[in-house]
Amino acid sequence: MEGVDEMPGRIPTGEWLQSKFRRLVEMTKVVSGECQGQYGEPEYGFWSIKKEIALMYWIWPFLQIASQHFDSYYYVDLFAGSGLMKANSDYFVGSPIVAIGSTLPDKKFKEYFCLEIDKSRWDALEKRASTAAKHFETCSPKIFNVDCNEELTRILGDFCPKGRTCYLAFIDPEGISDLKWNTLHKLLIYGKGDIILNFPTSGIIRNFGQIKSERALTDFFGDNAWKEMNPTADNMVEYYKNRIAVADGFRRTVDSLPVTDESNHRLYDLIFATGSRGMSNVMADMKTKLNKIKTKDFREIYRVIAGSQRQLTGFQEKSASEKP
Repeated sequence: MEGVDEMPGRIPTGEWLQSKFRRLVEMTKVVSGECQGQYGEPEYGFWSIKKEIALMYWIWPFLQIASQHFDSYYYVDLFAGSGLMKANSDYFVGSPIVAIGSTLPDKKFKEYFCLEIDKSRWDALEKRASTAAKHFETCSPKIFNVDCNEELTRILGDFCPKGRTCYLAFIDPEGISDLKWNTLHKLLIYGKGDIILNFPTSGIIRNFGQIKSERALTDFFGDNAWKEMNPTADNMVEYYKNRIAVADGFRRTVDSLPVTDESNHRLYDLIFATGSRGMSNVMADMKTKLNKIKTKDFREIYRVIAGSQRQLTGFQEKSASEKP
């Protein structure tokens, strides 16, 4: 996406993070009454919230910049889920609801396209997304019960006309066999857009060298070069980032952020890509902020704001010492 050099105002990470969590809790309350007990996804840890916070952070400047340069802009979610996730005994909304709830009142996505292959998740998401769209006064998302690897091209062709349009895509596969490079490449070459992608680092390292996983890894990377690499997390992530950067001959800015569990084990990497100078600045600022936050901080602050505890204790003390 082409744009100008803009970025959100700088505020202390503690204050910024608390505001995002309040919004996340508000969104969760809006849809929590729909399809109670129906999720479909595996239980997540609080590290998963980092993906949702990154998406929330991205949307505001994306819409500001896109509205200056494009006639319309779309949100695309390739593995949309059920709209609600569980971490231990706590619940929080998934990416489609975050996208709906983060849309600016005066600068809105023209459409939301959510693809989900699992029927039960799709059914729950339809109800939750409809409720969220009414509450936050956005258009109702188009939710497709399809495999994105098979139907993305058709959906883009039918519903996302080329021209003065751009997209923000959120791509969150559960494992190495869910996303094929050819699918991502089709999205990257379709038109101008930004992506936030969950790179399944630990799954790739775990399956590296296993004969039964060779086909899935080749499909994921789009070639056989991964077989010749030293199988470290950094090598794999950098190779994938480089492929994204030049996928359509237009040089994108691509960066990444490792996400760990509470024992500091690297689980996955968030990869961010943009063709906008302004969003490149946003990306750098977001990475700096998110790098400061540990998983245990996510758990603590979420439970505080959701009403499970009464005070922020250690996290408030840390954030109070930060400079804008």
